Amino acid sequence: MIVADESSYFDTSQIQEARETVERYWAKSDPTIVLCSTPARPMDPMDQIKAEPEDKCIYKRMFLSYKLDWAKYTYRELLLQKSMSKGMKRYWQRRKKEEEKSK
Repeated sequence: MIVADESSYFDTSQIQEARETVERYWAKSDPTIVLCSTPARPMDPMDQIKAEPEDKCIYKRMFLSYKLDWAKYTYRELLLQKSMSKGMKRYWQRRKKEEEKSK
């Protein structure tokens, strides 16, 4: 399995090269390839794949709304998360997971 997370944020000079590199593995080993990302800019890799005709696209496309996860957090938690440093966010996320496990 090959996973390219946040693939829309590749440097614009490397987008085509990255996609070609990942897709070359299909001929070699028939892996499962997952490209996932939030939108970054027009014609980023995700936008290009979305625009490909159904009969020519080699990917199974899935579109997930951020609203699916929205109910997990309160408004206060979202504001707190937005104002934290990266280290504090990781700590907060770990602590929240531990609390959910203990329920």
